Amino acid sequence: MKKICIKLASLVTSLAVTAGMGVSAVYAEDYTPSVSLKPYQPAIDRIVVDDDLEGGSAYPIAGALTDSNRASEDTGNTAVKLSNWGNLALVAKDNPIESDRVVVSFDFKTTGVSFEEASNGTTINKDKRSIPAFALRAGKDLAAESGFIIGGSCANIANAEKQTLTGTWRVGANNVEGTTTGAIVVPQDNPQNNGYVNVTVILERAEKGACVKAMYFDGTDVLTDALREGYDPKANWWEAADAEPRLKLYERMGSKVTSLYFDNFLVYVPKDFGPDSTELSSDGKSATVRFNSGVDKKNLPKVTLTDENGEYDCVCQAGASQNELLIDFPQELNLEKSSYYLTCRNVRSGAGDIIEEQRILIQKDYVQKLEVTASKSQSSASVNFGVTPGEAGGDVYAAAILFNGDNIIDFKLEKLALDKTQATNSLTLNLSNGDIAAATRVQAFMIDSPENMRIISEVSDISF
Repeated sequence: MKKICIKLASLVTSLAVTAGMGVSAVYAEDYTPSVSLKPYQPAIDRIVVDDDLEGGSAYPIAGALTDSNRASEDTGNTAVKLSNWGNLALVAKDNPIESDRVVVSFDFKTTGVSFEEASNGTTINKDKRSIPAFALRAGKDLAAESGFIIGGSCANIANAEKQTLTGTWRVGANNVEGTTTGAIVVPQDNPQNNGYVNVTVILERAEKGACVKAMYFDGTDVLTDALREGYDPKANWWEAADAEPRLKLYERMGSKVTSLYFDNFLVYVPKDFGPDSTELSSDGKSATVRFNSGVDKKNLPKVTLTDENGEYDCVCQAGASQNELLIDFPQELNLEKSSYYLTCRNVRSGAGDIIEEQRILIQKDYVQKLEVTASKSQSSASVNFGVTPGEAGGDVYAAAILFNGDNIIDFKLEKLALDKTQATNSLTLNLSNGDIAAATRVQAFMIDSPENMRIISEVSDISF
């Protein structure tokens, strides 16, 4: 038993992980959103606005739909139309977004005659067809364009073949410190979404002011390096306001004839960047790792595979979706005989977040979830296991190692027959050998058997 304990302690030290296979919850509360989250958007921690403009939203936009700005489309869809420098309040002045980072998402649609009819090959006549020129602003006083976070000008260069416009966009108020500009190519139409194009902007409170970390058009990050460097010292969504709303959308096309349609507003505080799920291919030669936000596909991470025999380099490629990485293994995985760990180093999100090292356990699905609590007295320690069984089921073993610093005090191993008809299988291990009073922490986890000693769950490390 002592040999088992030492070998398991060594495995835990070198291979302990906090993220296993399975999908994490996207929403922080039991709530079904009106606006669906896109694969490239960060996971939601707290919703501020969730409004498809069809009525009944629990988190509506601050501005009201009126006879002058309501657009009722032939499809039955309701949108808001803005023209001639119009604006719409998204977040009310008395609803500060208490976070240094916020995600703003909405759909836009151009209106008027066809792209070909409105274009002379190099420019668009905005009185014949609207152009996507808009801005996001936040602050107590939005006069003279202060609090100007990001926006596009009315200047446009048309590409008739690709049906795109290249316009000059700006971060920060005009002609003040921190302002930067850059050219962005904007798509005009998405036939798969009734013409609507999604815009997702990730905003961050920096030391000098509000800045933009990423800006997606239908999943493509279009933000230039120059725009990433820009900031506005007056933009402010995190403090209570005495005048203007927390967040406003401005139409900047300036035409009295054509309008831009906007719909499906989503404003929220995002979760920290991290892995969401891992899916092994049917042939065991590759895996798709999904993250809870878009991944930087230009700077792919270094990935290795670890088993009981060593660590091997893998090939990392961009996945089909913005939030996916495809990992090719140097060998076929056999989950009947071994467990494996993927180690991803320097994973970058589209918003610039970096995970220096993320370990992901790949194994037969014995345990879907493990919850552990622990307590101790002067003479004994109790470790409570709550195991949600996976598809494999069968007999597994609960293990607990009691430490004083890095020195092992006691160890216990006990079999648990997983019952898949029960949501949670419970077991308590009592440890009473050695100087229990000196124990500082306990590590608890599940293994497949004393013979194989494969760790098949997360490793919980609980301090006393």
